[in-house]
Amino acid sequence: MKKLVSICLLVFFAFSVSAQKQSPLNQEQLNLALVKAKNMKGTGAVCTVIGAVATVTGFVMLSNSKRVYDPLFPNNIWYSHVDYEGGGVFLVGIGLLATGIPFWAIGGTKESHIEIALAGLKGSASINGIGFKVIF
Repeated sequence: MKKLVSICLLVFFAFSVSAQKQSPLNQEQLNLALVKAKNMKGTGAVCTVIGAVATVTGFVMLSNSKRVYDPLFPNNIWYSHVDYEGGGVFLVGIGLLATGIPFWAIGGTKESHIEIALAGLKGSASINGIGFKVIF
């Protein structure tokens, strides 16, 4: 009997935890947050694209750079300045990718959550002007 009661309580709390919460923000605040989330998503997309291009460009610069051999010291290899520039472009591209992808993902997630909260605040109406709204 105790096991049955504990299982029932566990199931009850599991369903009560997953219930939808009302947003404490009003419509103006949610609209402002939606604009910020869209800006964050756009910034992340731009950083990701620029970072990908910079990474590929830096990799190509590194792979096409020429190595200069010192005739007096055959074991010493000098690298041309393109190596350093290519490495810098490559690292900047990796950095932009590392910041752009999370911004893009977080902005998209925030945008979808805010749109859901805004849909809960707006009353839905049918074409004829009669609507039915269910709030949990």
